[in-house]
Amino acid sequence: MSDLIGLIAISALGATASFVVFYKAKMTNDLGDQIVTGFVGGHPIPATQRWIMLYSRFVSYVTAAVAVSVFLALAAVSIANHVGSADVKLLGYFIAFLAAMDAFVWLIQGSVMFFSYRSLLRQAEAD
Repeated sequence: MSDLIGLIAISALGATASFVVFYKAKMTNDLGDQIVTGFVGGHPIPATQRWIMLYSRFVSYVTAAVAVSVFLALAAVSIANHVGSADVKLLGYFIAFLAAMDAFVWLIQGSVMFFSYRSLLRQAEAD
């Protein structure tokens, strides 16, 4: 692969990764707000529906966030391994590092958020 094509591919991958990071953060935070408040679109939802949202949608959002970040990291490494320029390789490895860190952060943050939401739902049921 030529260095120019590699640079374009890595830049496109970096831009895609940036968009994905912000989009999945918004989706997850919006869903978390719905789970905690118990309102979807201004309408109250029962506690059983909130539990279902936590276990089905929230867990799948976080799992997808981790999986997409891992995929982007692997794609960046793959592209970096097919270019000749050391600078383009370094950029590819840097994008891969950022995507891998995003996967790690989502794994930790998603777990903490899951247990926090679960605790809040238990408290809401007790009240």
